[in-house]
Amino acid sequence: MLLTDLIQFIKNNRDQGKRTCFDIEHLQEWLEWALEKNYLFVSKDKEQITGVLTVCPIGKWSEVPNMEQVIDSMGKPHTDTDYFIMDALTSSKEARQELVNKALERFKDIESNPDTQLYASVKDSIIKFNKQTILTLKN
Repeated sequence: MLLTDLIQFIKNNRDQGKRTCFDIEHLQEWLEWALEKNYLFVSKDKEQITGVLTVCPIGKWSEVPNMEQVIDSMGKPHTDTDYFIMDALTSSKEARQELVNKALERFKDIESNPDTQLYASVKDSIIKFNKQTILTLKN
């Protein structure tokens, strides 16, 4: 997969979802970092990109963290951790399922540990994401 193809998919589709995602100003740097850390998940149909998801560990939180706290924690190693869904963009239900399956395979404790939480960026705030929503999207 070429990074340029992924960037083009994002630029072509980012405004068509429920909310705008992927910061265009720092897009290449963000994708390179997520790819290097294995936090980037891509779905394809044949050779066509159909979706992209970024999920990263952020440590444990007893309350919903703010964006500054999330960004600060992204570069640190974590063992027992919660996760942050930074961006998600899909063009189909099948792509969404594939991305969820890939993320759950990479971060097994999302599904297996009832204490593991998911957080996501929505508009200008961070919410605690209902984990059951993610689990019902898998195959």
